[in-house]
Amino acid sequence: MVTITEITSDDGSNGGDPNKKQQEKENQNENATQQQFLYALIGFPPLEIPRWFILHRINNSLQLSFIVSLPPLTPGSAVVTIGHDMYIFGGGLSPNPPLVNVSVVDCRFHTRRRLPNMRRGRYHAAAGVIDGKIYVIGGCIKQGGDWIEVFDVNTQRWVYEPVHGHGVPNYPNFVTSFDGVFGESVVLEDKIYILDRMCWLVYEPRRRRWKSLGDESVLREFWNGSCCVIDDLLYTIDPLSVLGYPIVVFDPKGKDWRTVKGVQRYELINYGNCQYKVANLGGKLVILCRYESLYGWDYDFMDRDIWCIVIALEKRDDGEILGHVESKSSVLSCFMLAMIEHSRTVTV
Repeated sequence: MVTITEITSDDGSNGGDPNKKQQEKENQNENATQQQFLYALIGFPPLEIPRWFILHRINNSLQLSFIVSLPPLTPGSAVVTIGHDMYIFGGGLSPNPPLVNVSVVDCRFHTRRRLPNMRRGRYHAAAGVIDGKIYVIGGCIKQGGDWIEVFDVNTQRWVYEPVHGHGVPNYPNFVTSFDGVFGESVVLEDKIYILDRMCWLVYEPRRRRWKSLGDESVLREFWNGSCCVIDDLLYTIDPLSVLGYPIVVFDPKGKDWRTVKGVQRYELINYGNCQYKVANLGGKLVILCRYESLYGWDYDFMDRDIWCIVIALEKRDDGEILGHVESKSSVLSCFMLAMIEHSRTVTV
């Protein structure tokens, strides 16, 4: 059970002509200033599969509100955003096989429509957008020539692009998890960086080439969980604060890590004991986390709320990055342990 605020859709489900209402909103949006919103896919396993929530202000405080009009998703989907659209690929719920389903959510109206299926079902695939194409990678056993599938956003069709590699055709010449289940992926400098359970991978679509980041790679030092890109830099969290601060930043040009100074470990949630997702919201770093605070070692008194931390960033001329916590608050009261599947930003 979860305490939520509901957001209903104006797509006609509450009465009236949905086409007319959507056209009215389109006309209004043409004259409105675009804004960014944060969407979170949150489930409560094993009883409730993930549903979409939106982060917004209610009475001057941030809250996650449940979006009634969007159906639940099976866990393990891959999600990318382009403008006001969220593209959703695959997913799966054991013992059933992974899904081939693809859909797109229009975040202006909170409506969803189906798109052409993938060739293969995928669970925890990597995905990234480059040059108007969505690259969906892995999430399934490496066999055949369709381990990577490419969706053209303009034509709304799947296209075939061969991949250059050595050894096994169309595959990287290094070992990855046999089932292709990936942890995180991010687009940086027009390359898709993938966090695998066994290694770190980079795919460059323009050259259609793979690269494996070896043990000597600097990127491997701190990238082990959720991350996001702000101003072409990769932001993530180091729970141990090895460099002195909990938020660390990777510069792909300098191939080095630096810290966000000014944000202390005590200002954040204890990340050694929680699950979190980070996102870029208008140039600010937003952290959604499930805070697990156990009082007296009694499970019944565990604090299970989802918290939101908003951090403003400032980059100085010398490359130093400063940050300060703008807000830190509980945004969703939960009576079961939540699982944050995704945290994505859209422009509406």
